[in-house]
Amino acid sequence: MPASAANEPRVIASKNSDPSAERLADARWCTETPDAQALELEAQANASSAPIGIDYLEKLSALPAGQRFERATQATRAAWASALMVRGDEQSLAVADFLLSRSGGQLASAAMARLTERARSSKDGFVIALALQRCQFEAGGCPTLNVGRWAQVEPGNMQAWVREAARAGKARNEQALAEAVYRVGQATSSDSYRTDMQRLLLSLPQSDQAGLQMAVEMTELGSIVFGWSGANASALSTWCNSELQDANRQQSCALAAEQLWARADNMLDAIFAVKIAKQKRPPDPAWQAREQTLMAARQFDNIELNASIETAASVACGGIEPMKQSLVQRLRGNEWQGLKGRLRTSGKSEAALAADWRAEHPPTAQTPAPAVTKP
Repeated sequence: MPASAANEPRVIASKNSDPSAERLADARWCTETPDAQALELEAQANASSAPIGIDYLEKLSALPAGQRFERATQATRAAWASALMVRGDEQSLAVADFLLSRSGGQLASAAMARLTERARSSKDGFVIALALQRCQFEAGGCPTLNVGRWAQVEPGNMQAWVREAARAGKARNEQALAEAVYRVGQATSSDSYRTDMQRLLLSLPQSDQAGLQMAVEMTELGSIVFGWSGANASALSTWCNSELQDANRQQSCALAAEQLWARADNMLDAIFAVKIAKQKRPPDPAWQAREQTLMAARQFDNIELNASIETAASVACGGIEPMKQSLVQRLRGNEWQGLKGRLRTSGKSEAALAADWRAEHPPTAQTPAPAVTKP
């Protein structure tokens, strides 16, 4: 990472010719009464048992308040991108393109093209992973980018091979899938580069007061980091759960599960590790203990999230600042390891939390894994 990247957000004062007026207007947004249309939409959403959908969000964003928020979001992306361009290193330039590619229009298309080109020639796994993150949201993907390049550049990175397993599973390429699972089990590192992205984003200019700008920054940070898609291990899990088991496959899967657990970058890695390991008969006591840790962590994560939402709601717009602080806390370091660390220091009983999780999420009948035809 660039030396300028830090673990804490960098706060800067306004450079407007009249900073006090700007700050007052920014803070006033926090206390303004939403217009009648926004309140009506919110009431309709609260009255409905259905989850909030795209239709609701589109209607909300079309209102004056929503449009103002969007303009502030676009301005923040542009300001952050400019700051990154000044730094000038390869990773900062790639993140600048990443941010601009989220803005829509020709500007976004040009930024996406630059980001893809950077990934094609880069030997930095961070840059390649960054491009792959954005490519999955492009209608046609990124046809000019070799998606297997990440594993070529970083052959020891578990996350790159989990992604390769997903690609092989989608293509129904049994040989490539077997190779990818083997490589997961032999990995010497695991980095999705989400943590690096977190540190770099938190080093960018940040507002120091509750208001529109802080709300925009919190939304942008949260949507990028929590929307960071880890390599989906479902194809790997399906292959390991297949009835076509032999000694080699069992060994590859056992090693892959151990690696996914030991090197988990996020909760999803841990979930798939347990899912794969549970296929072993008789059950392994060590993995049963790990499953309890996983269930307890998931329950604790829900408790933290609900508490954060309740705090914000109880103090209205004043909740933006504590929510931002909570977000920054959660963005420090590895997501999974951080969650387990907070669970340990909370003093809560792991066994009790796991029992609560089981009670709230009773097991369902599992569909047998589809058989994979050998080539």
